[in-house]
Amino acid sequence: MTSRPARDGDVLTATGISKSFGGVRALRDVGLTVSPGTICALIGPNGAGKTTLVNVLTGVYTQDAGDITFKGQDIGRTGADRRARAGMVRTFQRVRLFPQLSVLENVLAGQWSRRPFGGRPAATKERALRELEEFGLLKHAHRSPAGLTFADCRRVELVRCLLGDPALILLDEPAAGMNPEEAQRFVEHVAEVQRERDLTILLIEHNMNVVMSLASWIYVLDFGQLIAAGTPGEVRRDERVIKAYLGAGE
Repeated sequence: MTSRPARDGDVLTATGISKSFGGVRALRDVGLTVSPGTICALIGPNGAGKTTLVNVLTGVYTQDAGDITFKGQDIGRTGADRRARAGMVRTFQRVRLFPQLSVLENVLAGQWSRRPFGGRPAATKERALRELEEFGLLKHAHRSPAGLTFADCRRVELVRCLLGDPALILLDEPAAGMNPEEAQRFVEHVAEVQRERDLTILLIEHNMNVVMSLASWIYVLDFGQLIAAGTPGEVRRDERVIKAYLGAGE
């Protein structure tokens, strides 16, 4: 199983990605492509290798084999900091906000991923406040994130990503821990923001309602291998996907 063929202008292309930890083969010959202005999803049972792949794509891990191209440039051996400065930003499975900083200060940290030694502080702060207002978070701007709901913390993370003017956002399990109502509101907000700003997103998610609502193209991993790729309708009907999820008890 391979990803769809790469095209000129793709934001992200990964081919032949393999990664082992000791004697454990976490990824085997995995490939994917992400086109500009789209939401692609990466799904699979627990232990399928999804987060390992995200860590390889973002430079946390170095692949044992394979190539990664971002905005037409080979980044396969560059560090996570350089990939962030190039416009690849991410969230994590577990919320990662600075509890000692205010919500506004957490959001402002996002611009440092792209402009660590420059920028216009006053204009950036003004923009951050506008973003917080759009996401319904302005009233929390000067509070610690420790008092926020889980869903609000996820929104703060997304605003922080947006402040870095990303070329690609990788959302790692953003709906994890949300109840169905919170997840639905999150889907609606992400869809609206993505459409209005023509964002490019790679979504890693277990919640199939979220995936099917947002993604136009889905990649499916199982035991470190890509077993299916296609539209939501195609993936939903794929016997290999059904078997993988049923076999995982999902």
